[in-house]
Order: sequence, then structure tokens, then C-alpha cells
Amino acid sequence: MEGFNIQRVEKITGCCVVNLTGIENKVGTAYKIFSALAKEEINVIIILQSVNAISTKANVGFVIDEYDAEKTEEILKASDIGGRLEIKRDISLLSVAGVGLYHNPDISAKIFEALYDRGIDIHLISRGEMKILAAIDSDRIDEAYKAVSKGLGSL
Repeated sequence: MEGFNIQRVEKITGCCVVNLTGIENKVGTAYKIFSALAKEEINVIIILQSVNAISTKANVGFVIDEYDAEKTEEILKASDIGGRLEIKRDISLLSVAGVGLYHNPDISAKIFEALYDRGIDIHLISRGEMKILAAIDSDRIDEAYKAVSKGLGSL
């Protein structure tokens, strides 16, 4: 982990993961989803999208505050977006931030190894230049925090 400086490992509680699967991949779909949520002042913490290379279907996953879950469900069900909606409640985010993450691919492996060794399931992953976020069940967040902190040598 040469050249990597962990600035913080933190827990963000009170979240839920929203997955929309099998939606049409066309211009304006993301705008429809997130403008409708913004109109109702629903804060989106993470957004991920993947597109099936064979079909025109896409999947969108995002994380919001859990107290917005019902309103989000109502908005998405009332829309013409289609696809399948799934909301996983009682989620927390484990965040690892630091300088040099971009140039150290083994950091991701170390984080996921620590979670794997304890049988902790990951519902959504986001990795950027300076931060990795993993959405996990809230009842395992303390264990995950300690395991990752120890695995990265930050305790």
C-alpha cells in the first residue's frame, strides 16, 4: 500500500439501497429519476448505472437516507420508468477515504478481503479517486468498521 495515506474510515448509518433493474436505456431516463427525487428534496448519496451490452436495458442503483424510502418508492412507482423496483432498508455505508487510492488497486482488495473474512455481504460498491463506499447491512457496520480499519492498519 505504498503511497496511500488513509485519512479516515467512517460509518454512515440510516440509509437504504434502491435498485431499478431492467429499465430502458434511453436519453432522459436518469434525468426523470433524479429530477423527480430532487423535486421532493430527496438527497441521493451514491448513484451507479450499468447497461447490458446485449440489450437496451439498464440497471440503476442508488443510496438515499432511509427516511426517504417510502416517498422514493411512491415517486418511482408513479413514474413511467418501468423495470423492477427493489428497496433494501437498514443499510449503512462504510467509507474509506485517503490520498493515493487511485494508484493503489490493492486497497480495494484489502477492504473486500476484510469483509469477506467475516461473511459481511456488500449490497453496493462505489470507488472513486479518493474514496471507497460499501453499502452493508446496518447490524454488521460496527464489525465491518473494525475489520477494515484493522485490515488497513488504521487502528
